[in-house]
Amino acid sequence: MLNDKDVLFVLRLFLALIFFIPPALWAELSSVTSPDGLNSFIALEQVRNKMRELEEVQGLDEAQKKKLLDLYQLTKERLQTAQGYGDKARVYRQAIEAAPAKIEEINRHLASPGIDKAMAALEQIPGETPLSELEQQLAAEQAGLATLESSLAGLEKQWQEQQSRPRQARDQLTEAKQQQERIENDLKALPPGETSLISEARQLALQARLEVYLNEINMLDQELSSHNVRLQALKAQRDLTAQQVWQTQARVKFLEALIRQRRREEVGQAQEAAARAEWEAAGKHPAIQELAAQNARLSKEFATLATRLSRITAEHEAAEAHLKQMEQDFKNARQSLEIAGLNKALQQFLQDQRRSLPDLSHYQEETEQHRVEMAEVGLSQLRVDGQRRQLNKLEDAVTQVIAEQVGPGLAPSPREEIKVEVRNLLKGRQILLDKLSAIQSQYLRSVGNLEFIQQQLMERARQYAVFLDEHLLWIPSAAPLDFQTGQDLLAGMVWLLSLESWQDTARALGSIAMEEPLLIIVVILIFIGLLQVRYNLGGTLKTTTERITMPYADRFSFTLRAFIVTLLAAAPWPLLVGFIGWLLRVSPEVPGFAKAVGAGLTAISLPLFLMHGFRLLCRSHGVAIDHFGWQQQTVTLWRKNLTWVIPVMLPALFVATVAGAEANEIYAESLGRVGLLVSMVALAVFFQRILRPKGGIAERYLDEQPRSWLSRFRYVWYPAIVFLPISLAGLAMVGYFYTALHLKNEIVVTLYLIIAAALVHDLAIRWLEVTQRKLALLKMRERREIERVTQSTREAAGRSGAGIPTKLDIYQVDIQTVDSQTRQLLRTVVGLSIIVGFWLIWAPTFPALGILNDITLWHHTAVVEGQEVQKPFTLANLALALVLALVAFGAARNLPGVLEIVVLRRLSLVPGSRYAITTLLRYAIGSAGIVLVFDAIGGSWSQIQWLVAALTVGLGFGLQEIFANFVSGLIILFERPIRVGDVVTVGDISGTVSRIRIRATTVTDFDRKELIVPNKSFVTDRLVNWTLSDPITRITLKMGVAYGSDTTLTHQIILGVVNANPLVLEDPPPSVYFVGFGEGTLDFIVWAFVRELGNRYPLMHELNTAINRALGEQGIEIPFPQRDIHVRSVNMPALNGLGSQRAPEADCPPSQQEDSVT
Repeated sequence: MLNDKDVLFVLRLFLALIFFIPPALWAELSSVTSPDGLNSFIALEQVRNKMRELEEVQGLDEAQKKKLLDLYQLTKERLQTAQGYGDKARVYRQAIEAAPAKIEEINRHLASPGIDKAMAALEQIPGETPLSELEQQLAAEQAGLATLESSLAGLEKQWQEQQSRPRQARDQLTEAKQQQERIENDLKALPPGETSLISEARQLALQARLEVYLNEINMLDQELSSHNVRLQALKAQRDLTAQQVWQTQARVKFLEALIRQRRREEVGQAQEAAARAEWEAAGKHPAIQELAAQNARLSKEFATLATRLSRITAEHEAAEAHLKQMEQDFKNARQSLEIAGLNKALQQFLQDQRRSLPDLSHYQEETEQHRVEMAEVGLSQLRVDGQRRQLNKLEDAVTQVIAEQVGPGLAPSPREEIKVEVRNLLKGRQILLDKLSAIQSQYLRSVGNLEFIQQQLMERARQYAVFLDEHLLWIPSAAPLDFQTGQDLLAGMVWLLSLESWQDTARALGSIAMEEPLLIIVVILIFIGLLQVRYNLGGTLKTTTERITMPYADRFSFTLRAFIVTLLAAAPWPLLVGFIGWLLRVSPEVPGFAKAVGAGLTAISLPLFLMHGFRLLCRSHGVAIDHFGWQQQTVTLWRKNLTWVIPVMLPALFVATVAGAEANEIYAESLGRVGLLVSMVALAVFFQRILRPKGGIAERYLDEQPRSWLSRFRYVWYPAIVFLPISLAGLAMVGYFYTALHLKNEIVVTLYLIIAAALVHDLAIRWLEVTQRKLALLKMRERREIERVTQSTREAAGRSGAGIPTKLDIYQVDIQTVDSQTRQLLRTVVGLSIIVGFWLIWAPTFPALGILNDITLWHHTAVVEGQEVQKPFTLANLALALVLALVAFGAARNLPGVLEIVVLRRLSLVPGSRYAITTLLRYAIGSAGIVLVFDAIGGSWSQIQWLVAALTVGLGFGLQEIFANFVSGLIILFERPIRVGDVVTVGDISGTVSRIRIRATTVTDFDRKELIVPNKSFVTDRLVNWTLSDPITRITLKMGVAYGSDTTLTHQIILGVVNANPLVLEDPPPSVYFVGFGEGTLDFIVWAFVRELGNRYPLMHELNTAINRALGEQGIEIPFPQRDIHVRSVNMPALNGLGSQRAPEADCPPSQQEDSVT
């Protein structure tokens, strides 16, 4: 058997035989390369053979063998990579040689394309060619067009990539040369301490790696050398493919036009034939007339469907052209951004693209309509196919018609004539049904294709809109303010104040009123009605205020009514302004200035309604003071500042919108910019007066909560909010007018969101306060019941001398806890709503919010359609997980209180059941939150099922008692074998149940010690509940009288004493029995029932005392207990010996006689 040295010698010899060279010659031979860059002496097949031989060698250490195989495997992979680089280098060299001739050939073909033979063949199609054959040719041409367009798109992409490829190739070339130097240095200094076999294999792997970089360097050199010629060839091929696409498109359009023409001809022929047959059938047999009428209906259905198919085809062509144009615009925008960067010229181009981007929402409506039509056509096709199957056997169908509709008494000759005409009509119907079925199938395919292209168009439009929105904000849209801006401002003011333009607007409005008188009258009536509501607002608010001051008559509906009436009172003028603006905007006949005025009026209608409505809410004795409980100082501050900001901001907003809606950009960049500046300055002053820490709306909160983050950072958020409008004004001044205008809209909408959230919060608090009063009554009833139970138990225990808990922990509605939980949950919901609203408002604006999905933190494995894929975990997923965790935490803490106040109090549930439901809900919310958060961070059940199984087993053994107590607590809460206040005995513990929780129950024993008993004991151990369903218990007294006593008299005396005691219940009645003869007594037993457990010992005391006294008065003796002791004579020496063995204190001498001691 070979030893280790023999094995090493054999391996070295075999290695030398395989490679024919010693390792020392590697460095010298590495410089000898083939033309493709791969060293000729390193053969990939030789490495494979070496690996096979090494696997067959016996006696080699397995660890060393595995390391050698790994190194050879690495060498093989590197040689394969090097070979791939060599193949690419060879392709690049061939391109240098072959590309010029190919380019010349393509250019010659492009210069003189010649006649499109396929198009010429289509033009020579005979007129009698069937329509189905034309449709087949069209399908083939469309398939070829799709292939060519896909090839053209691929060539376009390659051409764009190749334009920037030289820079990337040079970077790769530099990196490859640096790696080459590192490897050459590594070859000179191999790690010491390795065996010769390992060292040789490692050197071979390094040589293979060196070959990779040498071949990569050669490949990159060839790529750079051939880049220009390959780029020219690629461009020529792209132009040739584009020409082929254009030719194929021409053939497709020709065939489509030809098919439409043939279809119209077929429709005309079918209608003409049906009409002629119907005309010829006039006056003939009713069966012939009926068949002719049916054929006419089929021809009309065929014509209608053909018309609809033409419409669908036209829509498909328009949508396809729109999609191609949009993709081209998108491509041009990307290229322009890469070439020109962010400048004003590009901003104008992108802004024009954004404005021209159509609203594709009507495509969704068309899709729904098309689906309805497809369902109708599908059902009709089923009917048509059924009729076609019936006419497959034409003679049978003719016979059936003759038998059903032609009487048997008709003469043979007329009968045969009718049969011939019926046969002809059924043949015509068969042809019509075939054509109708074909066009129905074509219609369904066309509608499906149209829906697909529309979906693509909507998705591409969405992507294009996102792209434009991400870049428009960061490009200047106007020149900074200068002297020219002042001149433009004067021109804009002249345009805005033009009397002629306003007269034209008034005339246009009058014309619209004359065209739509009914609509105008309806709006005027609504306006008058709202004015009446405004006039009666004071009386309505006074009435509701009087009602809410009466606690027992207060209802939340009063507040809701006052709130709605206040908003309606603020609506008349905003409604009128918005309606006039809408009329001017949608009417096609109005001039441009009038449309701009309409845009301005529409823009200020909603702010006017919201600001005026909020001002009315803050009026004296309004909703804010009387219903929401706002401070008078806060209400006065809001009302005072809204009074001046409305006439300042709204006109400025109107001017900015009118100028921006005009086609002339000079007005928008001058007059519109000034309007924006005025509105932003006014908004900054408004924020300064409303939000200042001293004298602002938050002054009271800041004083009461000095340690809150809002108070601590008041000198951070206050100047930031005030400075925000000023910063937008600065952006507009330096040329970012579009950016400032867009951000201004988002700020205003955010302000609306915050005010709306505050109003909703106050409405919810108002509802909570009203509901709290109802809960107070419920709590009062529960408190009375608890006091009754406690007092009854205390009285019974006082008589028995046993201790009881001073307070029974009976679950009841804790109004303060419920109110606190509900308010906290409400604040959480409102806060999250504001965050979500803020995200929806600002996410399209700031790309930083949109790129959260592009920031990948890590990857995780997910199963998609049965396959494992790597999915990224992004910063957006992390934010979602944090939000879910916050929501779950807040809901688990506060939702049970809301459930108590909203649902459980309306159900007839005992307190223990309510506690069980809220506890389970808290655990369920927590579990659901954990699952959702885990799913948000990329987890799946398949990844954690084994961990969960292991944890379940571990917890089952380690924490089985805790889980058993938890489940037992649920059983106790639902089955209620014990209740708070019950007197129980479990094991050696007796006492009163004073508290029941999910894990353990507190029992207060008769010494007033609180014992914590695990819930499992109440479920698995023997439990005695003395007061579960009936608190009545029985006491048993045993007594005896002396022999010779009158047993009848004794029975009467005892029974009389028992019946006379007030603690003994009459039902069940007490019982007294003479039960037997004892050793020295006649034995009696007494059974009596008491109402409560606490009466047992008092009753036993009273009965024993009374019976003893009554029997003594009647001379009936209760004998003493008697014991007989017999003493026998014993041997004294033995007794003395026994005494010496006992304890010294045994000093009672034995007696020599027999005594009887009683």
